[in-house]
Amino acid sequence: MGSSNSSISSGKKRELNSTAIPTASQSTTPPLFSPLLCINRGLCHPNQTPARRIRPIPPSPEQLRRTLAEKRQRHYRALLNAVEESIARRMREKEVEVQKATRRNSELEARAAQLNVEAQVWQAKARAQQATAASLQAQLQQAMISGGFAAAQDSRRGEEGVVCAAGVEGRAEDAESAYIDPERVTVSGPSCKACRKRVASVVSLPCRHLSLCTECDQVVQACPLCLTLRNSSVEVYLS
Repeated sequence: MGSSNSSISSGKKRELNSTAIPTASQSTTPPLFSPLLCINRGLCHPNQTPARRIRPIPPSPEQLRRTLAEKRQRHYRALLNAVEESIARRMREKEVEVQKATRRNSELEARAAQLNVEAQVWQAKARAQQATAASLQAQLQQAMISGGFAAAQDSRRGEEGVVCAAGVEGRAEDAESAYIDPERVTVSGPSCKACRKRVASVVSLPCRHLSLCTECDQVVQACPLCLTLRNSSVEVYLS
């Protein structure tokens, strides 16, 4: 009876040993297939299937819309900055042009004012010259009248002298009439008060005396009538 129990217990131990899980050192089963290990070591069998790659998750439509909106905003900001810089540059150029135009306008206004003053001065001089010419014309007419009256008196006196001395100096007059003085010039107007030979046709200034001929005007420095120093002269033409 005792022997039978011992045999049964030994048989159960053998069964338990046969069904027990083998340890890592005693196990003869090959290790499980590891794709990462095969990929890292490059030892995958040709018949084994490689591991699948992990694909990135695509962005959602909302993320796409936000990304596109940000890109559009950046693009619009860049365009606005470029437009603002261009406008600022054009404004600076226009300001420079306006400054130049303003300066040129000021210069033209100053020049116009100067020309206006010069025109007024010339108009005043022209009016003064006209007044001087009118006064000279009046003096010239008066001198011609006075000269004609004096010539008539001289002629009358000469005729009276000739009549009085006709009986006494008849022969002398005949001899004198036969002689012609080459320097004698016939004066048909007021005579020159310097040479007494030629017609006075130059008015001395500032005294305004018609007292010189054109030849004496070049050498005489003072008016022969009033002895005033001359600073200018005007030639008149007697008709």
